[in-house]
Amino acid sequence: MSIETKSSASELSREWDDLAGSYFQRRRFLLYSEERNPCRQRYYELHEGGRLTAGACVYTLRLDLLTFARIKSPVRFAIVGIPASISCPGLIGKEDAIVRLLPAIYAQERGLVLLLNLPPGLPAAPAVGMRMMPTVLLKHDFRSWDEYRRALRASYRRRLRLNERAFDGVRREVMPCSSFSREMHALYLQVMARTTTKLEILSFDYFRNLPDEFTLTTYWLGDRVIAWHVNLEEGPKLSFFFGGTDNNFRSDRRAYQNNIMGILKEALDRGCREIDFGQTAEIAKTRLGGELVEKDMAAYSRNALVRVLLKLGRGVLRYRRRIPPAHVFIPHKDCVP
Repeated sequence: MSIETKSSASELSREWDDLAGSYFQRRRFLLYSEERNPCRQRYYELHEGGRLTAGACVYTLRLDLLTFARIKSPVRFAIVGIPASISCPGLIGKEDAIVRLLPAIYAQERGLVLLLNLPPGLPAAPAVGMRMMPTVLLKHDFRSWDEYRRALRASYRRRLRLNERAFDGVRREVMPCSSFSREMHALYLQVMARTTTKLEILSFDYFRNLPDEFTLTTYWLGDRVIAWHVNLEEGPKLSFFFGGTDNNFRSDRRAYQNNIMGILKEALDRGCREIDFGQTAEIAKTRLGGELVEKDMAAYSRNALVRVLLKLGRGVLRYRRRIPPAHVFIPHKDCVP
């Protein structure tokens, strides 16, 4: 068994992408993140029997330790994750190999280490595990928007109609991310200003230069952009990446709800059977039929006293919100034809 550390994704082993379960974990996106969102990215590889069995992406960021308690508490972290505020983990490989890799990360990284988006129950000790924001996923077999709408319970179908009616006169346009504008970035910053659990804030150039796999959808009222989102299509799965909404149109035009609905519509148009809505706005997204997928995080320090404090403060540090199931769809046997 050997551990190798790399300072750039360009140095990663050829087998890295074979272990990656998501586009966001692959070399192409990691290299893009190094170029457009540099935060001292570094990588760990575990080799066993002459082959790569696990890997980790680590970056440095200052964030609030008590972020889920909404208390300002800036601390510099070594974060094991993908530097783009997305829901996939920064660890690749099978669980048993990942568990063998973690001690090397704990031994080499200084200060506080934070592991994000872990599957619940991953043995990360002596790091202190706790709940973090869940991901909202929708797996479906609908073939069209009309078929999806017919499958909704009456109250949800009514809400859908009201949202669509509020968007009368709004023009939708799908374009490459190279069309991303300063106006759109300003709407993204509006969203980030309201977000209490944000990590990094991405630049205008970051969005404008996203790889070709990403698409930008915009909603126009006259010549004004009132909402937008960026999606990534990866086989049968569509992943929401980021979006922005003009606060002036959140109420009368229900721009935020329609922006989220647009993600679902695109997935249906493209034949994507799985939608990753991300880790925000859980209520709005579960009301579209999404289901919560639990995620854990873990915090580690070499200092035993700090680990004791982390364990004692776990109730404050963890994400505590609980969202009840929405029961959006008519039971299959009663489904409207």
